Amino acid sequence: MVRHKYRYLYIDYSPRKNAETMSKDEVDTRLVAKLHDVVLQRHGARAKGLTSRFTKVVYHYPALHVFILRIAHASISEMEDSLRYRFPACTVIHKGGTIRSCRKKAIEHHKEIVIREFGRVNGPAVLGEQVANLDALD
Repeated sequence: MVRHKYRYLYIDYSPRKNAETMSKDEVDTRLVAKLHDVVLQRHGARAKGLTSRFTKVVYHYPALHVFILRIAHASISEMEDSLRYRFPACTVIHKGGTIRSCRKKAIEHHKEIVIREFGRVNGPAVLGEQVANLDALD
């Protein structure tokens, strides 16, 4: 029996016009289908069968346009390169061996997004208070 070691990619994507309303299932089916096409082109039908069973969107947060993708594939860097090539709107923020490490990175990234947006809207004086409040949550 073959044991697959999962890898997790934490991905930030730039939304299109209709992406605000996309659900987790829609992101899952669209992105994973395109990833399967990339794998099929590079490695053939056998690799697509293996990858299709073990590729899944684990976490999706549409408000911040981020998701965590679970992949059981030996060459994770190749999948990352194909993401950059086929989906220029997607940026891989973190890749890790455990879901826990990706979730920690997601929390840090969410803080950065909130701080950036809040600072842009409300100015730097109020931003210092909000940073202290976010750090207190840890």
